[in-house]
Amino acid sequence: MTSFLNACAAQLVAMLPRGTRKAIIDRAIGGYAVGYDSFCEVAETLNVVAVSIRGEYGVIQNAVSDRVMSEHYAKTGRWAKQTNDAFIGFFAGRGGTYIDVGANVGLTTIPVARNPRVSCVALEPEPGNFSFLTANIAANCPHGNVVIKRAAAFERHDTLHFEISPDNHGDHRIRLRAGEGQLREQDRKVIEIEALPLDDLLQAPDGPLAIKVDTQGAEPFVVKGGRRLLSSAELLILEFWPYAMARMGGDPEDVIQLLERDFATISMYDGEESKPSAPEPVSNAAGKLRRMVRDRAGDHHFYVDIAARKA
Repeated sequence: MTSFLNACAAQLVAMLPRGTRKAIIDRAIGGYAVGYDSFCEVAETLNVVAVSIRGEYGVIQNAVSDRVMSEHYAKTGRWAKQTNDAFIGFFAGRGGTYIDVGANVGLTTIPVARNPRVSCVALEPEPGNFSFLTANIAANCPHGNVVIKRAAAFERHDTLHFEISPDNHGDHRIRLRAGEGQLREQDRKVIEIEALPLDDLLQAPDGPLAIKVDTQGAEPFVVKGGRRLLSSAELLILEFWPYAMARMGGDPEDVIQLLERDFATISMYDGEESKPSAPEPVSNAAGKLRRMVRDRAGDHHFYVDIAARKA
């Protein structure tokens, strides 16, 4: 009887004018502020597994189960604005090579690939993300200038354990050590992925090189396997998350020493909606990063994004 009544109600709502339908739906899911999460819950009960969202980077497909990136893109029409704007500006008026390490579903590849003179390489190891990345690149990158590879960047060729975040598909992580985490990472589903050294990915970049590394704490291992390419980059943007590095058993000094050796200035920003700090000499910034490691490694909320430049 309940199913019959629900079907009747759905038919009645479908017959109403569009504006009236929208008002009923908005009321039912609690309004825009909490609407996306409620929408996903309803979609999952109907066995919907993917959504398509229109924004500044085109129509992007992603999993319904992702509650972070998709919601932000739905509400703002963009993602990683500071990072994307930096790379777009770097390549403006010229070509070059862009490597996106941790490309997820393409929101940090597609904006850069709009410049047909930029050759892009996107790495994403998780099968679901990779599937959406493939579809999003095909739909939104008409220049044929993106190569995608299903792999993680690491210090060596290997098959690794990879833990899957149930609701933030940008927070899947390599698992190198067992143990409890502040975000209950020990309870996550674990799959196997392929990994390779970044230096084996590309032998000779075409033109100026820029690289993004966002690997949820695996950055020290990316550095170990990618010193040649990373040192050649004129612009390197990476996430620096002491908690995740510590949990993975990585040494932040590998990242800091790379910055000290191969870059001149650093800007930092705390989240993609914040304004980057003024560029400062890498010697000053390195001291700040070491203090962050000392004082904030136990705080899973704390991270900064680093933009490093040759000059």
